[in-house]
Amino acid sequence: MAVWEFKGRELANCNCEYGCNCQFGGLPDKNQCQAIVGIVIDEGHHGDTRLDGLKIAAVYHWPAAIHEGKGTCQAFVDERADDAQREALLKIMTGQDTDPFATMFAVFASTSRRCTNQNSRRSPSKSTSRAAVANCRSPATSR
Repeated sequence: MAVWEFKGRELANCNCEYGCNCQFGGLPDKNQCQAIVGIVIDEGHHGDTRLDGLKIAAVYHWPAAIHEGKGTCQAFVDERADDAQREALLKIMTGQDTDPFATMFAVFASTSRRCTNQNSRRSPSKSTSRAAVANCRSPATSR
């Protein structure tokens, strides 16, 4: 597992009326959870790969409370990221380079069955984006 760290600004929100009930042992007030997270990385690294100035985001859906699992994720990585940066950020976001329960990424990955990566790089001849699927590393994903 690579050593990584970043500093930046985060915006995260879910669809509950007030706060995130799942964080406080409650259940979603709409019987499901939908969340969005966006992060601007002011400075950071994944191993020797610099992540300064990049942005990441993800949209999540769980059919019930987060801790009940069976979630899905759509991850977005800044189109300015090169291949090494994109791979590093996806490893972080899908829990592959995160200790269990050490970060929100580990928690979300452990409760998600699948995370799709929307690659926002566009080839010069096409206007559509490529997508790839990453399996989140977790005992809960096998449910």
